[in-house]
Amino acid sequence: MSSFRKQTGGEHRGFTLVELTIAVALMVVVVAFFAPLLHAVQKSWAIRTGKNETLAQARAFMHHFHQRVSQASGVSAVSDPTATEGYLQLVQGEGGEVRYDVHVAGDIRFGPVGEGADLAGPVGKMCLTCYDGNDCTTPVADCNAIRLVHVEATFLNTTAGPDLTISTSAYIRAGAVRDDEEPEDDEGGFQPGVAMKQRVEWGGSGALIDSYRCSQGPYDPDVHGTGAIVSVNTTGCDKIAMWNGSVIYGDACIGPGGDPDEGIATWGGSSITGTRAMLENEVAIPSFSAPAGPPFEGSHEGTLELKGSTTETINSDRYFNKILLWDTSKLVIEGDVTLLLNNKLELGDNAGIEIQPDSSLRLYVSHNVSVWNHAKLNTSTKNPSRLRLYMTGNNRIFSAAGQAGIYAVLQNPLGEISLSDDAEFFGKIKGESLTGGGRIHIDLDADFD
Repeated sequence: MSSFRKQTGGEHRGFTLVELTIAVALMVVVVAFFAPLLHAVQKSWAIRTGKNETLAQARAFMHHFHQRVSQASGVSAVSDPTATEGYLQLVQGEGGEVRYDVHVAGDIRFGPVGEGADLAGPVGKMCLTCYDGNDCTTPVADCNAIRLVHVEATFLNTTAGPDLTISTSAYIRAGAVRDDEEPEDDEGGFQPGVAMKQRVEWGGSGALIDSYRCSQGPYDPDVHGTGAIVSVNTTGCDKIAMWNGSVIYGDACIGPGGDPDEGIATWGGSSITGTRAMLENEVAIPSFSAPAGPPFEGSHEGTLELKGSTTETINSDRYFNKILLWDTSKLVIEGDVTLLLNNKLELGDNAGIEIQPDSSLRLYVSHNVSVWNHAKLNTSTKNPSRLRLYMTGNNRIFSAAGQAGIYAVLQNPLGEISLSDDAEFFGKIKGESLTGGGRIHIDLDADFD
């Protein structure tokens, strides 16, 4: 058998034909082994890319849908709930009408009636179902009665991987504004009921955040309104964290530029019934100062402490060091009153602050607020807008525990809000962070200052 030789001061043996054949055979085996792996990697990458593109289309649509529906003053036309290529025609607050529909090519369009432009898609279906906002089980066809719009859409994956079906609901919030007012919200109609700067940590059996409208009657514990919006301004991992069966009946939003999949976490059977989205802009959570002018200047009156079955009525602005209420004592508010506390507010046992009809209370507290056992705040009117609670100190805590009940619009921009046990809060909340696992019922008729 011949061989290749090379003269370099000596004789060196080259590769034989047998050796070359074996080497080629090994290379074929190696390629044959790795080829399926490379194909699998390519396929996985294509599926991931397709999934991300489809998810991006769905998120863009849901964000747009929530903004536009929440800003609308009403619905002028909507498709039958059984229609798979549905349409929704909204009356804008500033006048004119806009429309969502499905183009013949499969994309969702949006714009002035007859002038829609492609918004997102393609979709295999878009179904719309409307409710009056109080009964979220019985669809309504009367456009004048519609307050809640539910959409379900299947976004087609045109690259690789499965299609994506999403469903979400949005409230028409114009009804929350009185005739003589303009909306006082943060983002042109977008107003979360629970808005935190940093984080939400919410868990426990029975823990929930849902919604209702005070103007439509008392909260019904058997009807969980799905118009709740919970937001944080931050981004990163687990900024909204839920566990152990807790529920948000509505939407959860991470800060601008954040990834909802990373920033919103649900464990142990917890759930969010609406969409997980990203804020377009941070929600304004301003700090507050104590009110000025008499009687809030100079020395305070000392501590107001009530025990036993004592009842005291306040019908003018006052400045105290603390307010401490125990046993079954009651502090009654008559008229439109502002109170300033240089220190803390504590209510325990079965004590309460009662606000009389056609009265209101603005309460500024420089230290902690504690409401525990069966203590109550403003359960006499059951109208959260009648009690506006501003916490002006830094790193102060609002805590409610036991079977406490609070109806208020609460703002603690530099501190924590903590609810535990069976404590219930009715109204709206802004703060640095929310922790615990009580029950929050967002009043869609309430507004922040």
